[in-house]
Amino acid sequence: MEAYKKHRQDIKVWVPQYQHKDKKLPWFDTTKEPSKQAYYEKLQLCKVGIQPLQTNYGWSVSATDCMMNGTPMIFQESDCYKEIEPDGLFFKYKKDLFNMLDKILDDENHRLELSNKAIERAKKLSENDSRMIKILNEKLRA
Repeated sequence: MEAYKKHRQDIKVWVPQYQHKDKKLPWFDTTKEPSKQAYYEKLQLCKVGIQPLQTNYGWSVSATDCMMNGTPMIFQESDCYKEIEPDGLFFKYKKDLFNMLDKILDDENHRLELSNKAIERAKKLSENDSRMIKILNEKLRA
């Protein structure tokens, strides 16, 4: 994100799980919200979310949290993210990420369209989870 900040100065990055606050980066917010509701409300204010390569399963939870709150997601190329959003925005190279970010941040209609798609995909994931839980429950009772 430091490279993107050089490209574009009007951004602020929020990473509430980041442990090492760097005083040199005032645009990098590591504030943890006091409640799940406050966390969701802050996600709803975000213009876009970025999912780096999976280093722990928390990133997948973060992605679905963002999506259900209408935050469009950009995923670094990874099979595990294709399960979350097969038709999503994926990048392999930094220049591709920058182009996607620029389009989302500069084109409000595009961002809103992606926001609506994120919410719809989150609903579908939730319905699939509910369906799978019901099937598992039925199998356990049999």
